[in-house]
Amino acid sequence: MAHAFNLQRRSDGIALLYFDVPGQSVNIFNAAVFDEFESVLQTLDKNPPKILLILSAKKDIFIAGADINEFLKIKTLQKGFMASRRGQLAFQRLHLLPFPTIAVIDGACMGGGTEMSLACTFRLASDSPKTKIALPEVKLGILPGWGGTQRLPKCVGLKNALDIILSGKNIAPQQALRLGLIDGIISENQVEIQAIAFAKGILAKSQKTVKRRGKSFTNRILEDTYLGRLFIFYLIRKRVLVRTFANYPAPLKAIDVVRQTYRMNPEKGLPIEARALAELILTDESHALVNLFLWQDELKKNTAKQVREHKIKSVQNVQLITGSASSFEWACSLARKGIRVSVLGSVNTEQDFTEYLKQHSADHEINERIRNTVTFKITIDSNGGRDVILIDEANADIATLQRIEKNFDGAVGVIVNGMTDKKQLAGILRAQNRFPLYFYYPVGRNRIVEVGTSPAKNEGGLYVIFSLLQELGKIPIRIRRKNEFLFEYLLLPYLSEALRLLSEGIEPTGVDNVLKRFGMESAPFALMDAMGLRNVLSHLQKSENIPEKISVLLQEMIRLGWMGKESGKGFYDYSKKKKRANKGLGKLLTNNVKTSDLENVVKHRVIFLMINRAVLALEKELVSLPKEIDVASVFGLGFAPFRGGIYSYAQALGWQTVWRHLSDLQRKFGARFSPVELIVQKAKI
Repeated sequence: MAHAFNLQRRSDGIALLYFDVPGQSVNIFNAAVFDEFESVLQTLDKNPPKILLILSAKKDIFIAGADINEFLKIKTLQKGFMASRRGQLAFQRLHLLPFPTIAVIDGACMGGGTEMSLACTFRLASDSPKTKIALPEVKLGILPGWGGTQRLPKCVGLKNALDIILSGKNIAPQQALRLGLIDGIISENQVEIQAIAFAKGILAKSQKTVKRRGKSFTNRILEDTYLGRLFIFYLIRKRVLVRTFANYPAPLKAIDVVRQTYRMNPEKGLPIEARALAELILTDESHALVNLFLWQDELKKNTAKQVREHKIKSVQNVQLITGSASSFEWACSLARKGIRVSVLGSVNTEQDFTEYLKQHSADHEINERIRNTVTFKITIDSNGGRDVILIDEANADIATLQRIEKNFDGAVGVIVNGMTDKKQLAGILRAQNRFPLYFYYPVGRNRIVEVGTSPAKNEGGLYVIFSLLQELGKIPIRIRRKNEFLFEYLLLPYLSEALRLLSEGIEPTGVDNVLKRFGMESAPFALMDAMGLRNVLSHLQKSENIPEKISVLLQEMIRLGWMGKESGKGFYDYSKKKKRANKGLGKLLTNNVKTSDLENVVKHRVIFLMINRAVLALEKELVSLPKEIDVASVFGLGFAPFRGGIYSYAQALGWQTVWRHLSDLQRKFGARFSPVELIVQKAKI
């Protein structure tokens, strides 16, 4: 039987414990792994080495944390409490071993892995770009439940600990060292050698081996006094409420646990943490967030499997046609991954790109690396071994596209975010090589990319696209109907109904604030400003039956130079550090209404229209599964994550409730709210 742990003892008293869960690409803790871990700890307790190093035998991963699938099996508070205590007691036993322990972190160290490392005496991290440390539990609707809320504040201080726990963000080695989260950085090429040298230094009691930074004077005043701590907890709780509108119980519960237990010993503090974790595991919010995590992980794994099975080589060279701001985002994303990019644009494109880099990144070293990976041309040459040609269709002129055709051999053509005449495009590029894509905004940070259908069903080309998107860290959603995109069913109804509300006199701030309180991470008018109003108008005119007065309004805003965020004004004014309402917008509106029930009017019209169109997409078989709609709606559009996605939210409401609301809206506002056939079937009307 294969084991997850391999203990090796050296003649100098140094022991090395390698973690390598068999049959898994990552190291995780589950019931079976904990059984073996406790057996190893018992062996070490009976026959102690002088010092113990804990390492991973897997490439680019230390420990991914808990087995998330086990969370879904927990149905009672008692089982949740015991699951927490299992990890707590194991790590407490590690913490109490009668010799120094060193966590040697090389690669991702997440959740339970970070909590295990906190139970060690010392922590080292490699300088690999893959090495990241985090406690991301709040992103799953829970909190660190294996001692993280107890040990982290003592390690890095109260303020820093709360920031790490509440954000769930990744921490790079240099930042971790500054915080005091680790005790040293070692070379990724000499992890074991340098870790052993560090251990020898500890055994020799070298004074230079570990130098932990103390608290600043300000932090001592705040964190070591009762009134100072009261102020910290008040301020942080207030910030969380402003950011989340109390939609997420986990951050507030984490603050309460740290507040209650900050001065407690582990025997008293750990059970409080365990009870809090048990309560959170059973919440609807946690179930929704865990499902989303598992679904997106499943989509990523399926993509990797298909690329691997079809033996697709990594994309090395990309030709990017036209040089708009959105194109520059793609160029930067590709270049950061070491993919060579050739940009075909105008005589000013290279200068524009340099300015773009200055405005969007202050890291000169990264900018220089990008600049050396991206080249610029103003004339079309032969394909030159390009693996993929990306065409920013919204900005490329038809004449240019036609001239590209003869130089297209051997490359996969991708038409990005395109909404121009599809029949015309079909004649421009060879069918077997043409794949339309849609990148959600912002292009650089958003993980979702819709992959349209090639007219010739070119499976080989499809997996080349999957390989490229995988390299960029994107999650591809495969669209199964020709000449359609899911965003036309999710994003565009969201924007068009918000614009209808505006045309009826409800201000952008009113609409945006209602939907942010509902949980939307991208409010519609702020999102349209980010997309650019020209782009928004183009999309809506081709896909949505919008009233004439909305088109006129957008055209007038564009004429005034209010193009959105990039121009400094759109629905909001960005001329100051903090965005504010564009006061000039009121002059373009013919009426200004006030409604006593703004919350329900906005929420019902926008959200139920989105539900209706999302279910229509499923009815028309744009995608295979409801989970694909949920993942796209949350990670692409920014639908409220704690609600699990647009389809899951509708299902939770109940299909009869959805049908009733839509029927009422149909009577008031017209046919766009008419419940689609699949909703009628599910409601059993």
